[in-house]
Amino acid sequence: MKSENNLLKKINNHIRNGTIYKVAFNYLKKPFRKFNKRYPLLFQRDVYNKLRYGPKAPINHERIWVNPADVKQMLVPSEVKRITGKTRDQTSAKIINWDQVEKTRPVMGEFKIKYCFQHWVKGKSWDELEVIDFLKTNSKKHRNRSVEELKKRFEVLDKAFEEVKKEGRLKTMKELNPDNYREYDGVLIHIGKDGEPFFGSCGNHRLAMAIILDIEKIPAWIGLVDKDSIKYLDKYRMPPESEKK
Repeated sequence: MKSENNLLKKINNHIRNGTIYKVAFNYLKKPFRKFNKRYPLLFQRDVYNKLRYGPKAPINHERIWVNPADVKQMLVPSEVKRITGKTRDQTSAKIINWDQVEKTRPVMGEFKIKYCFQHWVKGKSWDELEVIDFLKTNSKKHRNRSVEELKKRFEVLDKAFEEVKKEGRLKTMKELNPDNYREYDGVLIHIGKDGEPFFGSCGNHRLAMAIILDIEKIPAWIGLVDKDSIKYLDKYRMPPESEKK
């Protein structure tokens, strides 16, 4: 009771002195920063999009469903950075004018997609395809990993391929990691003119598996969206029948 009275006195003093807002801000600052770090751009992107573009507007790291056979072109991260000045992690659900896009390239010309086809369709070994040398040379994410670590990574990919083949579906990122934020770090898909899907160079192996195994629809992480293609998003929000509960 005494401690409660002391707390009430402190609160009353802060109210009288006009410092209550500063105290409240300091008290809430740390948990807010923690929340904002775990759910980046939740307020800025989600709320802004809904207010500016209406209820059908996309939200940050939203899960959409895409037919992998429809994904013919890709937008590389450097082009995203040129257009927005930000990295792909910071541009999920960002609305743009697609006329700003100058360069795209064929998905099937991407080296990671090609070596997946060479391995899982043509039967060539990872060693034969020199994939470890490629990652050590070209990937910031993997270049400092040991050869043994990278070999284990490709063993995991082989197991994942067999699991996807058996189940006939790609799991959502939430299924793979219950702590994952929405569909973050899955197959990144930008929505261009007339609702056309463009691969965003994240989730190469998952996309390749889905194309090879002819999966009807896969979960994807939304990237940039053309301002005139918001009307197509409802189509992308519909999961396949097998995913409906």
